Amino acid sequence: MLRHCLLLSCLLMLPVGAVAQAWAPYTALPDLYPSMALAMTHFVNDPAEDHSHDLGDLNGLLGISIQVPRRNTRVQLTLTCTGGLPLFDSVTIEVTVPRAKEEYIITPTIPFDQTRLASIRQVQTVFITYAVTIDGKAQPPRTEPLRVQSVNVCPFGVRDDDGQYTSFAFLFAAYVNEDHPQLDRILQEALQKKYVDAFVGYQGDPADVYRQVLAIWRVLQDRGFRYSNSTTTVADHEQVASQHVRLVGESLTHTQANCTDGSVLLASVLRKIGIEPILVTIPGHMFVGFDLDDESSEQTYLETTLLNAPASSATAAPDELTQLLLPNVPSPADHAAVDRFVAAVQTGNQLFVDNRLAIESGKADYSATPIVEARMAGVMPIPSIDRLPSAK
Repeated sequence: MLRHCLLLSCLLMLPVGAVAQAWAPYTALPDLYPSMALAMTHFVNDPAEDHSHDLGDLNGLLGISIQVPRRNTRVQLTLTCTGGLPLFDSVTIEVTVPRAKEEYIITPTIPFDQTRLASIRQVQTVFITYAVTIDGKAQPPRTEPLRVQSVNVCPFGVRDDDGQYTSFAFLFAAYVNEDHPQLDRILQEALQKKYVDAFVGYQGDPADVYRQVLAIWRVLQDRGFRYSNSTTTVADHEQVASQHVRLVGESLTHTQANCTDGSVLLASVLRKIGIEPILVTIPGHMFVGFDLDDESSEQTYLETTLLNAPASSATAAPDELTQLLLPNVPSPADHAAVDRFVAAVQTGNQLFVDNRLAIESGKADYSATPIVEARMAGVMPIPSIDRLPSAK
């Protein structure tokens, strides 16, 4: 999947004896994205993909592209982070390039410093030295600058020189952190306020699932969470579509969130209580869905931007769900909270219906990512570093 991207530079023709070797630095994307490096440490590639010209780590983000004049040429590559933040220790890979005059990509498994990557909150520049040996003959090394994005920047799609679009929307799942220590406080608050008797996941019926999600919704509403309509698309490269995403701890601290932040936060809490969430993207927007049973046979969707929206914009049409969720003796606060929640469900469900064909066909900028499937594919949460200093 990572091989649809760009070379850092054109191939260099470097003489070795009477023949010419061609190699160039390679980056999976034009910049290094800490979110991608952290999320894909354990990523499992689709076995149907063609990796016949990929040598080394199939998820490698840095390496070289090379052509050799003879088959079964031995190539050794050493990568060193020689300037700026020390993102990884020097790493060496040695491979055999089986065919001549064909382009291969060689990527070692890089031991990134995960704590340092997770702490980067502004763009950095590092320098990577590429040392190459071909059939025992050392080539002149190259040192190249590499821009490193903030951990908050999620690259969700790439369009190559031929116009082919590759979606990386699954990387949003890395921002869903069901193990964040602050989530317990939200659950405790819901229990203390008796919004729900217990969080039991799928042990009850779909009505119980709705009640648990409503309880979380009400706590976030009580905390004053509001939708922030900020411009969050990062214009870092014309071929890379990316989005700024707050980590869970940041959203809880700032009590404001755009559609992506709110969806990621709610999905994190749902995973915490054993309800499986789905992140849904359409052009310029994200909303969240969740399974209503443990067999994933039925889903519903939620428009998180309606959290604490003005009553005039969050009015629910008559719905059986409203009566189902209201307590026996509802207060005005109960009515207001349930009304907003049901309006968010109705809006989310309609959004999904309106975009279902594009989502299911895999159209560019449309996706639905069940977090459980992303975890099974190896997309891990970005670690919580709330108590760690940001990289300077």
